[in-house]
Amino acid sequence: MSTAAQSLRPRKTRRWLKWIGLALFCFAFALAGLYVYLFVRIAPAMSVEVVDALTDKPLPNMDVCLQVVASGMGHKQALRSELLRTDTKGEVFFGSSIHDLAVLQTWDGYSLHLSDPKSDFSPPCGPLVGFELSHFSDRLGDSRADGTQYFPVELTERSANSKQRDLGWTRIQRSTTFKRRMRVELIPILPTPGGCKQIVDTRSAEECRQLNTEAVAALQQELLPMYFGGMNRTELLASDDGSNGSSRRGYATVYVSQSVPPMYVPVLIEQFPDDRSAIEHFDDISRAIPDYDPRTVSEDEPIPGQKIKRIVTPANSRAFWISGRRLILITFIRPSVLDRSIIAEWLVRDPSTMNSPTS
Repeated sequence: MSTAAQSLRPRKTRRWLKWIGLALFCFAFALAGLYVYLFVRIAPAMSVEVVDALTDKPLPNMDVCLQVVASGMGHKQALRSELLRTDTKGEVFFGSSIHDLAVLQTWDGYSLHLSDPKSDFSPPCGPLVGFELSHFSDRLGDSRADGTQYFPVELTERSANSKQRDLGWTRIQRSTTFKRRMRVELIPILPTPGGCKQIVDTRSAEECRQLNTEAVAALQQELLPMYFGGMNRTELLASDDGSNGSSRRGYATVYVSQSVPPMYVPVLIEQFPDDRSAIEHFDDISRAIPDYDPRTVSEDEPIPGQKIKRIVTPANSRAFWISGRRLILITFIRPSVLDRSIIAEWLVRDPSTMNSPTS
């Protein structure tokens, strides 16, 4: 073998090694690219502005929870949960993040939860995905309906993997396309749906009307349930409902039993913005009692430690007390031995918070 042939052999070997190395590099690069394509997702930075749908003014101190969501094996998982509170301009900013999907996981995009902490609607911003509003009406009953508190909103990404969940309330969940800058309108809790007419945007006005219509029905059910003590509720009447700017609301109904003869139990509830207001207006409830005479008022404790006021006459019997920010008046037409048990049952719903009354 010639010297020239011997010198070509190492050169060919190095060339083949170079090609093999390049092929391996390309293969590894392709694998890495495939992995990134299949399993790596980037959540871009996002700025969110929160405004009042009625006034278009920015809303400070609102809770905004960003969740990066994936699904697999029949359940959803929050790969990232971050809770921020809006500044004086009603804005929050979320930085970008990189996420690795597990095998069999699919990318569901993002989910934004916006809620008013004053309304007691703020869900925990953690690994659980979405709102859980099983006690929504109970929380609503403790909220103010004067336009200073807001319904929560859950924004989900508009995609094939993002399906609307049945939350039991319309318009709580919205499907949207996420952008680097998001502007979200929160619907205020109003005394009546009629206040929604002030909203210019047609979609927001209809959303406001639906939510507040459901809110009124839920609040009435929470205050005066359809069925109580074996009796049925008749038509419910609302008065002084805040349409004139007041946050004092009154509700009245009559419960009727199926007995023969039927028993009629009128119930009046007035709700105020706070406990102090209820205390200050406690004497006003006497105006709903015909021929009220303070000398006929006595103290009673149907449940030990829960003091109420009673007026018992041959014609009827009445019980009234303060429960937090509510004034409650129950009238029994044709008094019976059942009066005390019905009052005790109602006290379980609305415990008395009265101080010891002075006769």
